[in-house]
Amino acid sequence: MISSPVERVSEHLAKDFAWCGIALSFPKGRHISLQTQPEIHADAEGFFRCASISKWVTGQTAARALIGKFGETAGNIPIEELLGFPLRHPASPDHQVTVGEVASHSAGLTDEGGYLVPFHFPLQDWLTEKGGLVWAKRLPGQAFEYCNLGYVLLAAATEAAISEPFDLLAQRLVLGPAGVRAGFNWAGLVPAERALALPLYRTTKEGFAAQIDTSVAPNGPVGPDGKEIAIAGGAAGQHLSRFSPQGGLRVSMSGLLQLAEALPDGVNSMLWQAPADRLQRPGDIFGDYGWGLMSLDNPAIYPRPLIGHFAIAYGFLGGIWWDEARHAAIAYGLNGLREEDDSDDLHPEEAQIFAAIAQELG
Repeated sequence: MISSPVERVSEHLAKDFAWCGIALSFPKGRHISLQTQPEIHADAEGFFRCASISKWVTGQTAARALIGKFGETAGNIPIEELLGFPLRHPASPDHQVTVGEVASHSAGLTDEGGYLVPFHFPLQDWLTEKGGLVWAKRLPGQAFEYCNLGYVLLAAATEAAISEPFDLLAQRLVLGPAGVRAGFNWAGLVPAERALALPLYRTTKEGFAAQIDTSVAPNGPVGPDGKEIAIAGGAAGQHLSRFSPQGGLRVSMSGLLQLAEALPDGVNSMLWQAPADRLQRPGDIFGDYGWGLMSLDNPAIYPRPLIGHFAIAYGFLGGIWWDEARHAAIAYGLNGLREEDDSDDLHPEEAQIFAAIAQELG
């Protein structure tokens, strides 16, 4: 019998969406609820693309690798020194953009010029071709502007600095210690795990339409077409797009909960802090940001502070969160947004999920 608030809201949302998963771990126990449409077969061990939740793994990989090599002030290093090529805002050529500014989305970068670097196109060449299109109007260090491209650059700088492939660094420094089976664009996951792929869907006039992972190559990183991305040679840091470090992690609902459980043990220093007069509203509920970590000091959707990360892409909404006051790990995923829905704002369904979680935790 469906009885808990989390199970009730998961079952309710799954009536209109492809699937809904909510997972909790707190002193009284550990529970995962995943409900699907009748024609969609999935359980808590199925692997899916978790969108920007990936940034926590990318940010923590960068933090642990760079702080381990350069010390606690690694965030102050000019990122161009690690990348091996210039990276400066054209309106502020004397300012050396730092690793910390990139990690905290305050580097003056923008996604307006795109961030999906072709797999075989060296990153430096792509940036040269884009020119000023990758730079925002506001200068580095002056404002927060969420930027996927920044996390491609952060992963590239980390790989170049450590001289170890980024996917292996993530496994060694973050995923392995957390006990999580996951991989960027499937890298590191074995064929048996790839066979558990759960596509992401959008709701169309014809019904649920799969967007990605309907087929997955048995080896290597995999592109949106399901084929292996084979890159031979190339300098470290130049082909990070094959891992999609900004959003390409594949993980299960069970693994998402393990990531949430690892949140309090991460590198949790805030590299960008929102102005004190920032308003709290559903469309702007965070401003403090660290190494792939959002801090919600007074969230509009939950009664207590949280740390973690939101996600949205390919019709998927999700998040991993840590409620320190309740010593509770929270993970959720909702898939099947309408095909025209690309809003980054908080969705009413997420408010329902957080309300159920708050009720369950007390």
